[in-house]
Amino acid sequence: MLDAQCGQAVRLSLGADSSCFYRLTPQLEHCGFQVFGVPSGLRSAYERSGLKKQDPFTPERLLRFGRPYMTPADLPTAYAGAGRALSSFLSSFGAGGTAEMLFRARGVPIAGLSLLWRDRRRMPASRDAAESLACLIETSLSHANATATQASCESLTVRERDVANAVCEGLSNPAIAKRLSIGVPTVKTHLEHIFAKTGARNRTQLATYLCASV
Repeated sequence: MLDAQCGQAVRLSLGADSSCFYRLTPQLEHCGFQVFGVPSGLRSAYERSGLKKQDPFTPERLLRFGRPYMTPADLPTAYAGAGRALSSFLSSFGAGGTAEMLFRARGVPIAGLSLLWRDRRRMPASRDAAESLACLIETSLSHANATATQASCESLTVRERDVANAVCEGLSNPAIAKRLSIGVPTVKTHLEHIFAKTGARNRTQLATYLCASV
């Protein structure tokens, strides 16, 4: 519900015609799309086009640019050609302007938002306003993310928390078993329960979740 509200709030505030809010996995893969007004067939055509390899608005590149709100005009010179290619592709679907937002929690990317305008002239004249809005949405998402993480971590048993903390210290399963005086199979069972409760998919993500709950 919050994801849809965030996408709608930004779209309406900035006067965009279309928006696509998405969540990011620890591997920076897109998931959990909340789409409004995006032209039919655009996403499938994008996947077939091969543009993803040079798309300047991938999460990895947005992280490198370090700005919460980016348009093709904001791209470094090295990515200008990629920006023109993306704009040309989007224009075939009636989009005259585009922008991308990246939202983080404790520096870790958790979500993003793609925006489209049919008329480029309707894009925000002030990037300061757009960036301020992006920061407000990021704060809201970060707070919600921390609340959900804390709730899931609090559901761990005392022994599960001991195992999880040991994982965060970088200990292997045998090392955890030795520290806690339990068998390696028991450690694996605890980890299965921990991953199920927190939604973490691997040890690195579990460490991130636990840090966020502190």
